[in-house]
Amino acid sequence: MTDSLLNALALAPCPQTAAELRYAVRRSGLKVEEFEVLQELRQLQSQGVVRLEGTRWRLLRMHAGIATTPPSRKPLPFPPSGSGRTETPPTKAVAPTAVAPPPAPAGRWAKFRAMCRYYMDCLWQDEAPQLRAYVENEDDTWIAVQQQIPWARLAAGGDFAISLAREQAPFQRNRVRRGEDECVYLCYPLVFVKPKDVSGFVVPLFAQPMTADWRGGVLHLKPDGHIAVNGAWLEYRFRQRAERAAFLRAMGLLNDADGEDDNGERTTPEPRDFARLAQDAAHYVHDPDRFAEHIEPLDLGNVADWKKAEPGLYNAAVLTLGPRLRYTRSLLRDLRDITEKFSDEELDQTALAALFPNYEPPAEPDASTTAPGDAPAPSPLFTADQLLQTRLLHPSQRGAVFNSLAEPVSVVTGPPGTGKSEVVAAMLLNQLLRGQATLFASKNHQALEAVLPRLNSAVEGGDLIIQTSSRELAQRQNYLAKLQSLLARPPRPDAAQGEEYRRQFGALFSEQHAALADISTLEQARKEYAVLNGQLEELRKALPLAAQSDDALASWPSEMTRDRVGTIETELRHALALPRGPFQKLCHALRRSQVEARRKAAREPLLSLPSPFADRALPDANATGDGWNDFFTTWKAWAEAARVVTLVRSCEQRIAQLPRAEDCNRRMTSAQQGIEELTGLWMRWAAGGLPNSLAPSDRESLANLRAGIQNWGADRFGNELKRHFPLIMRAFPLWSVSNLSARSALPLLPGMFDLVIIDEASQCDIPSVVPLLARSKRAVFAGDPMQLKHVSTLDAVVEQTLLEQHGLTDAEVQRFTYRVNSAFDVADTSAAVPDTARARLDLHFRSHDLIADYCNEAFYAKTLHVVTMSERLNIPRGMQPGIHWTHILGRLEPGQTGVWCADEIEAVRGELSRLAAADYRGTIGVVTPFRQQMIRLKDALETGDTLPPDFMDRVRFLASTAHGFQGDERDLILFSLCGGPDMPEGAAIFLRENPNLFNVAVSRARAVLHVVGNRDWALDCGIPFIQKLARRTLPEATAHRSITRDPYQSPWERVLAEALTQAGVKVIPQYPIAGRFLDLAVLHPLKVDVEVDGESVHRTAGGGRKDDDYWRDLQLQSLGWKVCRFWVYELRENLPRCVHRICELLRG
Repeated sequence: MTDSLLNALALAPCPQTAAELRYAVRRSGLKVEEFEVLQELRQLQSQGVVRLEGTRWRLLRMHAGIATTPPSRKPLPFPPSGSGRTETPPTKAVAPTAVAPPPAPAGRWAKFRAMCRYYMDCLWQDEAPQLRAYVENEDDTWIAVQQQIPWARLAAGGDFAISLAREQAPFQRNRVRRGEDECVYLCYPLVFVKPKDVSGFVVPLFAQPMTADWRGGVLHLKPDGHIAVNGAWLEYRFRQRAERAAFLRAMGLLNDADGEDDNGERTTPEPRDFARLAQDAAHYVHDPDRFAEHIEPLDLGNVADWKKAEPGLYNAAVLTLGPRLRYTRSLLRDLRDITEKFSDEELDQTALAALFPNYEPPAEPDASTTAPGDAPAPSPLFTADQLLQTRLLHPSQRGAVFNSLAEPVSVVTGPPGTGKSEVVAAMLLNQLLRGQATLFASKNHQALEAVLPRLNSAVEGGDLIIQTSSRELAQRQNYLAKLQSLLARPPRPDAAQGEEYRRQFGALFSEQHAALADISTLEQARKEYAVLNGQLEELRKALPLAAQSDDALASWPSEMTRDRVGTIETELRHALALPRGPFQKLCHALRRSQVEARRKAAREPLLSLPSPFADRALPDANATGDGWNDFFTTWKAWAEAARVVTLVRSCEQRIAQLPRAEDCNRRMTSAQQGIEELTGLWMRWAAGGLPNSLAPSDRESLANLRAGIQNWGADRFGNELKRHFPLIMRAFPLWSVSNLSARSALPLLPGMFDLVIIDEASQCDIPSVVPLLARSKRAVFAGDPMQLKHVSTLDAVVEQTLLEQHGLTDAEVQRFTYRVNSAFDVADTSAAVPDTARARLDLHFRSHDLIADYCNEAFYAKTLHVVTMSERLNIPRGMQPGIHWTHILGRLEPGQTGVWCADEIEAVRGELSRLAAADYRGTIGVVTPFRQQMIRLKDALETGDTLPPDFMDRVRFLASTAHGFQGDERDLILFSLCGGPDMPEGAAIFLRENPNLFNVAVSRARAVLHVVGNRDWALDCGIPFIQKLARRTLPEATAHRSITRDPYQSPWERVLAEALTQAGVKVIPQYPIAGRFLDLAVLHPLKVDVEVDGESVHRTAGGGRKDDDYWRDLQLQSLGWKVCRFWVYELRENLPRCVHRICELLRG
């Protein structure tokens, strides 16, 4: 067996476990058990031939007399696919040769696989447990292990059992009571810490999560993750980052690597066993001045009474309850399976291919041709621009939904209040209409809850999107319910209704397309007409007053163009040029008659041109060229103005042949309303699952799956679900999941979803979205880098060591690093995502314009357009909407998690009491930057009896930090600033370095943002976004905003307004609504927006250009307005008819 064992180690690409070696030896024909392999390996280890590294064995040198050689390999034309491993059949031993080092990972996706291994290491380091066992809690939340532990069996993945004493029963009860939120950790060795006047606590050096099963009065424990350094001990023992990194490297948890030597051998760190780690750590931290027991893993000690123990290191082990590592049971296993089990070809089919580094697969020679007899791929039923909607989408929203249907990867940047949730809902509905399976995912449940009710609560009879659970039992029940529904459902009698709905959608989309085509033609004509009128206006200004009239411009001869005038000018100046030298003068005198005839001929064409100056005659034949300067300058401008007038008249003739804007908008509105109404009907029809006729074999398979749900273990159920999930998706194409629940909720199949939508992607770390992308063919990343970001506690030194260890030091892969990059960053910076696949939602609908304008200036460089309907905001009686500040000079007290201020808490409670007394019917939230202030606020509000419970329920009261409000909003936000000159430096740095948190906090307010805090400090604090907020609440800032506007943006608006006034119609010029100014507004008896097209540039309230006029008109119509548009030429040619049209509209 020794020969076969060493051969297997020599030919393996990396160190092997005992189980892997047993399999390799068995393939050579020897029947051996794993314990026999371990015995042989231990004997070889004692001889220095092999070495145990964690659970894997590495070959150090060939044993004397044993000969082996790797088999010869033929060169490959390109890197092999798959995980990079090449299985080699065992060969007979031949002449002795040196053992080659393990080959580097190969394959087109080798770099990505290295990234996944790097991500797994980062997650383990970032999620290192922070465990402390307090002496007074012994036998409640932790127990001492009073028996010897089989370390070798644990290192091999085996289990062990421990009997609990009667006094340890509370530990078992607490373990069961806390459920899946916490798990049992095996901890060894231990450091006892005893501060002054405190009973003390135990801090483990190393901890390993265990699955616990209580059977027959015995607790059975099995490893459920790698051994990790206890973060609480690491920070306690080593204060400096470099010291912590050095310890981790010494323990083998981080390898030393030379970043400059890319060709050097790199080894992947394997989980170590407790026995070796404990001894190595004890040796590393040994200090003769500190008490320390001798670390002997095979002879554990026991501390009779920790209260009397001496501080120091102890050779003892404990079991303690602690928070379950978030990534242990899901993300790490998914990353491992993707790395080891997905082939290159399978990865090519996923959304990962567009974002992560990989070599292009070799092109198929006949990939672009269709084999004889093969039918061409069917054309899609709906194009990407045919969108069903539950409500009107503005152009940037439509663009985002279009990209989700048309692009492999698209990015949506959604600042607060810009309708990102509406966009996501529209994406999901349009995917469902096309029958494409779609996964909606986010890191936090708030983002999911902002979208799911828009779909599932809008209809009765079932859910449009399946909401998965992070709990295995709950998710099994979810699958059970869906399978029962699927199997019990008879063939739908209204199955044909789906086709009828699609036919009706097709007809409505055609109507919408035709209306949009006409509107687009009108938009082009409107822009062209406005440009021409603008040019004409500028040219008129350059002409003398007598030449500015329409008659004067019409009198200009059409054949006399600007270029022709310029040619005549050149000829005349040449004819009038005086001789310079004696010879020229002599020639000029001898040919005088010819010179005069030439001058007369050059002047002749000018005699027929209209004179631009009423008080000046044309220069005579003897005048110099300079005498003609004013005439030619004016004639050129006159000729150009006449040419533009011709273009204007031509444009007006074409416009007259186009459909009227009102008719186009009416058709567009009709199609839009039809699409919205039909969407509602179709959603009710689709609720509960699409028609899915099951074949008898499919029905049988799903029935077995339904029964197995309640009997199978997790692994068996997962395998069966993987086989049958496509059948379930045919009936239920839409699914939602939180990032970290994907493994427990969904099988891991490459590209099983057509699309994944990752919401709040700027908060998502990169590793958590890799399994989502692996499950999908295309991806949408929605987020806002100016709101909450991905936060990691991973030390920079540790991350740099990991990058070097995994060979990821190339500059081109640094944007994939874990600690500082989010999933949104990866997509937004990818060259594979073109600008056309990026949509930025730029219309803000949520907050009052004074609140939104602050956010726009402080965080978004004034790139947003505020279109909030202020009339619909819920404003407290007696209070103006916008930003208010109550100046409080309170004392700031330091706390464990920030600072707190009692005076601000009292001011907040007083304001809430005033709102309760006024019977305010809006929603209220209290937000603060510091967790300590939030805790004190909640305590004060819950202990007092001044606020009625029914009031708190009615206003949906919430007090939290910015993190608790992400994705949420309130009518009124009370913002407790907790800032002042006496605040600790750490708190001030926290405020200064987290503008994103401040942005989230203030942008939650719809109608009123009421700040409570020290305004004097805020004005001079040196933090720009706080200073800007404080300045906006000063009286002079309010007065500065009252800017007088020109009531008319063009002369023709004034002409029409005066004509309407004479007709008895009261108009308001530049009427503000939804962030815009209407040219002329009529409020009674109907609300009518009168727009003049072709002269002025339409502007928003912020001074920018208006959105597409058609969408603006549709929005106003949805708000109950009528829109009436006139071209300038209509007003010029027949003003009374235009006035009559408005009067008829008002009379209905």
